[in-house]
Amino acid sequence: MDTVSKKLSQFLEQRSADQVVLDAVDYAICNGIVMRTRLKPTSSDVVQHAPFTLLPSPVPKNLYEQAISVQKDFNFLMHAISQDPEFMKSAFSTIIHSDDFTRRLFEIYETALLEKPKKTAMAIIRSDYMFNKTDESEPSLKQIEVNMIASSFGGIGTEKTRSLHGYTLRHAGFEDVATSLPQNKALQNLAQSIVNAWDLYGDNSAVVVFVITEIENNIFDQRALEFRICEIQPDIVVKRYTLTQISELGDHDDDGNMVINDQKVGFVYYRAGYSPDHYHSEKEWDARLLLDTSTAINCPCVAHQLVGAKKMQQILSQPNMVERFIKDRNSVKRIRDTFVGFYGLEMGSAGDESIQKVLQHPENYVLKPQLEGGGNNLYNDEMVAKLKEVGEDDRRCSYIVMEKIRPMTVQSIIVRSEAGYDIPTPVEGVSELGIYGYIIVKGDQILHNSIAGHLLRTKSSHHNDGGVASGVAVLDSPMLY
Repeated sequence: MDTVSKKLSQFLEQRSADQVVLDAVDYAICNGIVMRTRLKPTSSDVVQHAPFTLLPSPVPKNLYEQAISVQKDFNFLMHAISQDPEFMKSAFSTIIHSDDFTRRLFEIYETALLEKPKKTAMAIIRSDYMFNKTDESEPSLKQIEVNMIASSFGGIGTEKTRSLHGYTLRHAGFEDVATSLPQNKALQNLAQSIVNAWDLYGDNSAVVVFVITEIENNIFDQRALEFRICEIQPDIVVKRYTLTQISELGDHDDDGNMVINDQKVGFVYYRAGYSPDHYHSEKEWDARLLLDTSTAINCPCVAHQLVGAKKMQQILSQPNMVERFIKDRNSVKRIRDTFVGFYGLEMGSAGDESIQKVLQHPENYVLKPQLEGGGNNLYNDEMVAKLKEVGEDDRRCSYIVMEKIRPMTVQSIIVRSEAGYDIPTPVEGVSELGIYGYIIVKGDQILHNSIAGHLLRTKSSHHNDGGVASGVAVLDSPMLY
């Protein structure tokens, strides 16, 4: 770590540092590390580079390897939970009475379970971690969440960003450090996994559908995956539809196949559907039900989406919960070693005690709703205000409390298009490591359980929550030490 900091200081002392920034921006744009602008989010006429760190950030090698080693365990665990209807019903019993969004998803899950209990499905699973460091102790790997739907930046934030950082290191005179960047084939592996699932559908005329929102600021991340799929298997045709369009243009044929615009659908990849904002009316819910109860392979199916709920994190942290699904003690230990403390807020004395504990020391906790997409968690005064608002009724059941992680800090040079490109100045940052995995399943049978690659994002240490798409975090690469 000291060596890394010394090299950063040496770099900043070089007169060419500002030129490296300008060259890195050109490299990013030339290699497709781009996003639509906030002023023109529906058009690709004008684009800007995605925000990134100029140099890769230091990551303890042992923690990176730990995150890699546990990914298949989490892949297996999340699917095993989805195959236990009794457990699912118990886990969501309190939430579905207080959270309408989760209730609607659960109703589709129950319908799909009856109509297509052994259906083939796929899930791209990204488990996110921070490097917890308290006092003088060595940092430890602690899980933030498991993303089961629309895990973004596999397209522009993995292979492409690693290549960018290899370039900037060499350009800045640190060729020796470039060798500490681990290989990252996430884009290739994720695209290949979708091709593999499409092959299982068994109809070369069937299209792949990307389910999207009306406005896609991050469209090039999706397009990178789409185009790589078509490079691997040129026979695949990818179509992009919103849930609204699917409800208007799609239906089942007599054999239960999903047909949109007279084209049979073999595979459905969701980059939307994880937020209540994506369901404007009953049309969108009807579309989701059509997709999940058709023969098309969904990524994810609604069962897999549900097991990514924050409530599941809290339940799994309890004694004997992981052990219900995994009997191998080493696997259980690998999983539990990444957990922090969680508390449920069910009605009753236990929930009351959790609320009082948080109100006494709000600086030690995070309040999480059952939502995906980043920027939803509540901290400090906002958390206290929310608990006082919902703490006396069953609305509190739709939240969980998580012990706050104290991440180790790194020195980062953040490059944003809207910030200008003056002489680079380092800021104190915190990094979040995500490991991509995927599973392809048929009922309770797992056909593929694999690791795909990694994603590193870094943000200024004064930000509590938010990802790259929301403008808080930036793309990064791990420099192992």
